[in-house]
Amino acid sequence: MGKVYGLVFNGCIRIIGTLHIGTEKTQQIQELNERFVELGGLLSSEGRKVFQATFAGVNSICRSADQIVEAGAFLDKEVKVLQEISESITKVSRQVNHLSIKASIVANQSGDQVSGFSTINEEISNLLAGTFDASEKLRLVSERFHKRIADLTQSAQTGMNVARSLISEM
Repeated sequence: MGKVYGLVFNGCIRIIGTLHIGTEKTQQIQELNERFVELGGLLSSEGRKVFQATFAGVNSICRSADQIVEAGAFLDKEVKVLQEISESITKVSRQVNHLSIKASIVANQSGDQVSGFSTINEEISNLLAGTFDASEKLRLVSERFHKRIADLTQSAQTGMNVARSLISEM
């Protein structure tokens, strides 16, 4: 019976040894698992920061794009005004040309009697005043057009800078 006890005792020691080795392995696995969780949290935190920076940058680019669209709509309206003014100046120029031809005809026909010439001259003066007014409006619109282009350029530059900073952060 001593031999049986010896065998049982040796078997128990082996089981305890195996359990001890298993416990060490379990502990190592547990430590590795904790490291993975910690690393996952760190990666998640960094991922959130990158996402937030990207999101803020995209929002800024969208705002800049909206400003560009608004400026484009404004410029479109201003170009239409410029076209109307240009048509107005062209019309006035034609009328001035027509009146000057009439004035030449009247002056040639009447010789010394140029009573109708003063009326024509007054009409020419009025048309020239209209031409001056139209050209002044054209100048003002051109100034506004120039300012909007500067705003558009600045907005586009801001968008490009934001996009570049996003690229360098990634």
